[in-house]
Amino acid sequence: MNVMTRPVTIALCLMLLPLALVVADADAQSLGDFPETPAMSLAASVSQTVGITEMSVAYSSPAGRGREIWGGLVPYGELWRAGANAPTAVTFAHDVTIGGSPVPAGTYTLMVIPEAESWTFIFNSDSSGRGVYQYDPAEDVARVTSPVDAVPFRERLLFLFDGTTNSTTDLTLDWAGMAASVEITVATDEIVDAQIGATLDSLWRPHFRTARYLLDTGGDLDEAASLMATSIEIQSNWWNHWFMAKIQEARGDVASAGEHASTALELGGDDATFNRAFRADVEASIEAWTGR
Repeated sequence: MNVMTRPVTIALCLMLLPLALVVADADAQSLGDFPETPAMSLAASVSQTVGITEMSVAYSSPAGRGREIWGGLVPYGELWRAGANAPTAVTFAHDVTIGGSPVPAGTYTLMVIPEAESWTFIFNSDSSGRGVYQYDPAEDVARVTSPVDAVPFRERLLFLFDGTTNSTTDLTLDWAGMAASVEITVATDEIVDAQIGATLDSLWRPHFRTARYLLDTGGDLDEAASLMATSIEIQSNWWNHWFMAKIQEARGDVASAGEHASTALELGGDDATFNRAFRADVEASIEAWTGR
C-alpha cells in the first residue's frame, strides 16, 4: 500500500465503523428473536369462590414424560414445591381456616412433603419467593397431613377445588396416579354479617352528603333539613348534628341550631377529627347563638 494513501484508508474505515456496528447489532437482534416454544412445565392456575371468598392457586404443571414420579422425581420425605419452576402460590380474598389453623387473607407459598401413604400440605407466609430453597418453618401458617388415594393416571400435575359449598372446599393435588386433598373452610356467614353491619352503619352518609351539598351550594334548605333529619334518624353522630346546626342557622332558626350544635359537641367527645378541625368552631357557634 502506498504510504501516502494509508491515512485516507484509515480515515475511511473510521467513518464506516458506526455503520458496521449498526448492521452487526441488527443481525444480533434478529438472531435473538427466537420463536416462542412451549415450556416443559406449563403455567397453570385455578380459582374458586367459596360463598363470597375468592381463592386461587398459581403453579407450574410438570408432565410425567415416562418418569417415576413418586419416590423418584419427587422423593419421599423431602420438601417439594408442589409444581415446578417457581413456588406454588395460594391466594385467599378473606380469612380462612386450614386444618384448624386460622389463615388471614393474603397470598401464601404452598409446599408438600410426600410420603407413600400420606402427604403433608404446608402453607407458608414467605412472600419473597424463596420457596423450598430457604424454607423457614417459623413462617408456616398451617400444616395438614392428608391420606393419599390411588386415582387414574394423570400426565400433568393438576390442582383443583372440589366438593365446594358456601363455607368449605377441598383443594386437591392430582398427579401421576396419586392424589390428596386438604379442606379449607370459610366463615361465610360471619363475613356476610360483618359486611351487612358495615353497610347499615353507613346508611346515614348518603342523606348527610346530599344535605351538606345543598347547604354548601345554596340549594333548597328545607330539603337539606329534611335529608339531614333522616340521616340523624338512621344514626345520630356529631357529623350530622353539626351540619344540621349550620342548616338551621342558614334557615334562621338559631335555637334549633344551638341544640344541634350542643349535641354535636357532646357526641364529638374524643374523636380526633372533631377535636382537630371542628370543636373550636362548634364551641364558638354555641356561644354566639346563645340568647339570640
